[in-house]
Amino acid sequence: AYLLSFLMILGLMPITTYATAPTRLVVNGTDILTAANNTVQCGEGTAKYDSDSNTLTLENATITEGDTYNGAAIYAPTGDLNIHLVDKNEIESTRNFMVVYASSGSIEITGQGMLTVESNDTCIWAGGGGVTVSGATLNLTSTSSNGIYANNSNETASIVIKDKAHVTIDSSNFGMACSGNLSILNSTVIASASG
Repeated sequence: AYLLSFLMILGLMPITTYATAPTRLVVNGTDILTAANNTVQCGEGTAKYDSDSNTLTLENATITEGDTYNGAAIYAPTGDLNIHLVDKNEIESTRNFMVVYASSGSIEITGQGMLTVESNDTCIWAGGGGVTVSGATLNLTSTSSNGIYANNSNETASIVIKDKAHVTIDSSNFGMACSGNLSILNSTVIASASG
């Protein structure tokens, strides 16, 4: 009877999902999880990772180096990736690979800052979950691929742009593509794609 009561109470409790922290997080060519104070110098600015909130904060960062394995400027091979933007941030990638890349998780970008990306490949790619942009300003340019791409085999990888976000995309393939749903809520999206 006690076990049955416990299971009934457990079934009535709300289900909470937690983001999975990455086991490796390369920013500007350095694994920030093993860097001093979890901080990497990025031009005149910094990238700093907070493990308690699983948040990578970019503040006036200029990122030009990529991961040695695949060239991604920000690379999380496992887990989810939360990025908080402060002031103006830039990523330039000349290698043919994704710029912001969570290979098995989701990506959430927040803050009132700006991120400008110029890439030869997909600018933001989530391979296990979706991409959410909340309040931030993104200027994405891809000369040979996609602006934002979210895909998994279960067709549940959605793109959500909300909370007065402003996203501008100029791409040669898809502006935005996902295997789930696309939602634009109280935000502005300007996407130009030649593919």
